Amino acid sequence: MTIKDCYTLPRQNELIEKLCHAKIFTKLDLRNGYNNICIKEGNKWKAAFRTKYGHLEHTVMQFGLSNAPAVFQRFMNNIFRDLLYITVIVYLDNILIFSNSREEHVQHLTEVLSCLQKHNLFCNPSKCVFFVTEATYIGLVVSPEGISMEQEKVKAIQEWPEPKNVKQVQSFLGFANFHCRFVHDFSCLARPLTSLTQKDQPWVWEAAQREAFHQIQIAISQEPVLAHPDESKPYTLETDASGAAMGAVLP
Repeated sequence: MTIKDCYTLPRQNELIEKLCHAKIFTKLDLRNGYNNICIKEGNKWKAAFRTKYGHLEHTVMQFGLSNAPAVFQRFMNNIFRDLLYITVIVYLDNILIFSNSREEHVQHLTEVLSCLQKHNLFCNPSKCVFFVTEATYIGLVVSPEGISMEQEKVKAIQEWPEPKNVKQVQSFLGFANFHCRFVHDFSCLARPLTSLTQKDQPWVWEAAQREAFHQIQIAISQEPVLAHPDESKPYTLETDASGAAMGAVLP
């Protein structure tokens, strides 16, 4: 039995918030990912497996190990501990360097690459982008203006066929929920669909469900851009609730 490593991965919001004043970005993708972590001597047998060629043991951490994400995130955070959330954000093997000017960015990029070199880590050039004003990172498009949705995901929502059963509704809602921040009153809008996922709820696909499905498609297709939060300004928390949903907003 594996003792769970409780080291948490950073939340998407937590990372994106740090890009408030950034104007230049570089995105790096590490080569080999988890395989950069060596398994401690004496523990390799724990991840052993059998093949027709005999008994084999991994020498490096593999994808699929329950604690691999936590171990790798801790490793990356330790490498960049002096730069983290100041000039760089990291989600597993995805690294985003951000700066206010091109001159600063040269320095920040040099510091990050020096850290990688020091720890003998290499990037995958085909997945890296340098000195751009817009970058796709952890499922969102970031720019000085704010955050928006990836075109591929917007297109996927637009072309999504009407669900024929509860499982297909759950699949659609799971995909759409990732972008719920971009849709005003998403919970209320999606209620006719979410109610179908409740236990012992009979399958009904009528005008209300069809309308909710298409309204979500339309709302996401408008591709709104959300401005970055400015931590230097005051915030007001407004909350509301009804029999159908509850919500909060920081205007």
